[in-house]
Amino acid sequence: MRYYPICIDTLNKKILVVGGGNASYLKLKDLAKTDAHIDVVSEKFLKEVDELNNINRNIILIRENIENFEISDDYHMVFICTDNHELNMEICKYFKDKKSLVMVADSREKSDFITSAILHKDNITVSVNTQGKSPTAAKLILNETGKILNEEFTEKISLLCEIREQLKMKNNEGLNIGNIKSTMDSLICKNNSDLKIFLNDIEDSVRQEN
Repeated sequence: MRYYPICIDTLNKKILVVGGGNASYLKLKDLAKTDAHIDVVSEKFLKEVDELNNINRNIILIRENIENFEISDDYHMVFICTDNHELNMEICKYFKDKKSLVMVADSREKSDFITSAILHKDNITVSVNTQGKSPTAAKLILNETGKILNEEFTEKISLLCEIREQLKMKNNEGLNIGNIKSTMDSLICKNNSDLKIFLNDIEDSVRQEN
């Protein structure tokens, strides 16, 4: 497996997106949901990019030719999305020399990472990629996954998350991580009504201890 899937903490991270066209917009749609500070450099932008900027204060549009842009060296991640391949390669080399993580929209081989199709609902984030070979196939898989994430299922996930947090609070009983994992595994097949009863019992127990 060449590409290892991870989740990156975007809080207080600086991200640069080079280009204002469709490739840039497709990346920005998901980046706009993060906590990162995002600079986007281009002489012109799609209307959709402008609209994202209007509703997201973390996105800063810089209307300037990238070749004239005074580039900062402190970007954690760089998305290079222009339609000029030679320029993309120049920008890629510059930021790789600065040890930034670089993604080039028209060169998977030169990229340090690839992005996934993402579905986010409540406490659940599902990401799918096909090693960059077929974004359309990744979206198809996500669409099928989305059918599973109905209201009942997402409620179950929320209940399981809350139960785990409550179990962690019971450390004064000597309940270790192994016990928590074992308990959580036993709850997976329970229905939501049973999970609510279990959660209420734990909350009552925690309140009594406090």
